Amino acid sequence: RALYLRLVEGIFRHRRKQLANALLLAMPHLGAARVGEALAVLGIEPRVRPQELAMADYVRLADALSAEPAAGPPPAQ
Repeated sequence: RALYLRLVEGIFRHRRKQLANALLLAMPHLGAARVGEALAVLGIEPRVRPQELAMADYVRLADALSAEPAAGPPPAQ
């Protein structure tokens, strides 16, 4: 719940921005790759404006961002 509240408050501070940009401004520690991956997995267009999403979308987004990031490819040997 804490992540959900931080997410929504942070994004709406930048609501004239596109969602991906607002997310990065609100939570820069996530990084562009992780934000892009979470949005893609959820089927949310990164260019959408925050005010266009439903509350349920923010719950799904908070859940996706609270999960461990996907592992990258194994190191080359």
